Amino acid sequence: AWGYAARCDGNVMSDSSRKDGPGGILQDASLLRTLKLEDLPTAEALEQFLKEQSLPVESWGKDGTKDVRAFWKEIKLQESNLELWKKADGELQPVRTTYVLRAKVTSPEHYERGIFVFNTWQQYANGTQRTRNGLLSEKLCTAEIPIESHLQEVCQRAINEEMMRIVSSTFKVGEHQSVPSYDEDSRNSPQVVGQKMVDHTIEIEASKSFPGLLTVYHLYTVDIVCSGMPHFDFNTLEYAEPDSDGQRKLKYVHAWVWLEWGEIRRYLFEGSKLAERKEKGSFNSSDELRSWLGRFVDLSMWSTKNFGSVEELYKEVEEQETDLELWSRHDGVPLLMRVVHLMQIKVSSPQQVKERRYAINQWMQNSKGRAREVHRFFARKLSMKDLQSDSFQFDQAVRTAVVEELSHIVDPHFQLNQQHGLNVAHFQPSAVDVVSVEFLGMPKTDGKISSKMSAMRGRGDKLERGQLAVIGCR
Repeated sequence: AWGYAARCDGNVMSDSSRKDGPGGILQDASLLRTLKLEDLPTAEALEQFLKEQSLPVESWGKDGTKDVRAFWKEIKLQESNLELWKKADGELQPVRTTYVLRAKVTSPEHYERGIFVFNTWQQYANGTQRTRNGLLSEKLCTAEIPIESHLQEVCQRAINEEMMRIVSSTFKVGEHQSVPSYDEDSRNSPQVVGQKMVDHTIEIEASKSFPGLLTVYHLYTVDIVCSGMPHFDFNTLEYAEPDSDGQRKLKYVHAWVWLEWGEIRRYLFEGSKLAERKEKGSFNSSDELRSWLGRFVDLSMWSTKNFGSVEELYKEVEEQETDLELWSRHDGVPLLMRVVHLMQIKVSSPQQVKERRYAINQWMQNSKGRAREVHRFFARKLSMKDLQSDSFQFDQAVRTAVVEELSHIVDPHFQLNQQHGLNVAHFQPSAVDVVSVEFLGMPKTDGKISSKMSAMRGRGDKLERGQLAVIGCR
């Protein structure tokens, strides 16, 4: 399945992703009409319409797929729409459209600190438990679109459904805990006191349930601030709609923990899929990159304080020092990743290496006198261009990096002073010589998202390739 981030300007779909993927099918397409239930009063009428659009409905309902009646029921219950789009080449394209709310739920106190609740697991009434690791997620009715006109009501409905009743974080259905019956008087759902639209992303993919049908997911990310939220981790009970006897049975037990937003993003990354990659030549200018970034991250803090600029990132991409990747998942948020290839080097001397002792970079100081703690092995970025070259010599890259880094050695008390100019010519070259280089392989952390947020705000860093070397120096 292909998933591509896109944007919809009015009734025209613009997609910057690959034209050979599902998202590219709607490149520059325009919406002709949204079919109503009166246009398709029966499942047979829907089937006839889909056949006229050359969809293989004969295969629906087989091999784990859903039949036409299931799609018609979605339309009837306002769970999805059927739209007809006209592509750039004039061909008509039927599209199934659904809408999903992804909520970053918090309290007024936690909101100020950038802390939200995260759904770690769910438990069914029969005791079966599954890992969730996602935000509060709720399907929207087509009648609730545009969401801006119903935002407060939608947010409160989502809270009322998944957080009907707050219970202890230790609560689980099991041998010593019976399934609690529904009690209207025991409902203690948090109350929405504020809501803010954060993001609207459109993802396009070929439907797995209905072969041949394109599905567009409108994903709305909203900050929801509630009163009545517990200060500590907690669980909630969600009950199903009343059955024929008017009884509401337990549907889920949800487990919620309080986490900083940066940590939540890392969890969401584990369930994400790569939607788009940007590399050298993807953007004609830094302004074009800025426009693309603005769809996913807040750029207001870029170029301020210690944050980098769009121009610096554009230069990195064009010089093949980094790639950009867009990762997405239906119950998470779009994650924009800066992919960096690093060479991590364990430096030692022939004597020290016998005792398995290596040099650690404790702190660094820039030319303005500002120092920061590091506490890691020496690391050097690798260019994408070098890695793609058949002539790339790892051994030589290590030797060059070490000689450059240790070109001048001073006593451990030396620090830069802005008031006194520094002339490198006054220092004797170190004459460090690399005796041997040994490639140790790839660290286990390869491919994981960086544990600290990038200096370019709102974007995470992924260490795509962390080559490790051990060298002896004299």
